[in-house]
Amino acid sequence: MQKTDMIIKKKDILLCIMFVLALIGRGESFANDNDNIYTLHPPHLSIPKGKPGETRRIITQFYNWTLICDEKQEQKLKQGVCNVTQTVHDQEDNTIFSWSLVSTKSSQAVMLLRTLSNADTNVPIQMFLEGVKKPVLIHYTQCNEEICLAQLPIGPSFSKQIEQKKKVRISYKVKDGKTFSFILPFEGLSEAIYSLQR
Repeated sequence: MQKTDMIIKKKDILLCIMFVLALIGRGESFANDNDNIYTLHPPHLSIPKGKPGETRRIITQFYNWTLICDEKQEQKLKQGVCNVTQTVHDQEDNTIFSWSLVSTKSSQAVMLLRTLSNADTNVPIQMFLEGVKKPVLIHYTQCNEEICLAQLPIGPSFSKQIEQKKKVRISYKVKDGKTFSFILPFEGLSEAIYSLQR
């Protein structure tokens, strides 16, 4: 009888250890997370400014990333302005988040993040990278009636995540206390960047 009790206790302890290890493992990988509340869509596009036919827009899809390039037709050197964008929708098909890889005037690569206009700007956007325990905090730069903006420079660790086609979790809070949290894949982003360099 005592031997049976000891075996049962050992099994219970083993199950507890396995459960704790499973929870610890979840903090560093998003591979098994299932976010079926939010979906990725190509961005809604506005009509380019200027006269009809003045700007040629080229749109190329790279998995869940959309490369958008606007090229002025009248210029002798046809230089385009490009960005690579990913957009998140909720169950009602509302855009709740988007981010774009853009180049600043000083040619620095940054991620431009767009949230809902009622975002709680006192609470930074949190970005959780695979294999990194502490989240990256991204502070808002401005808001208007339509969106709130934040910016994140592309550093070495972030570039590595893009190259390795990792996933990232983004979380942000709105003023009514609700938190939006979703997983976004980098797959396709490095291919889009490479296509610009050819």
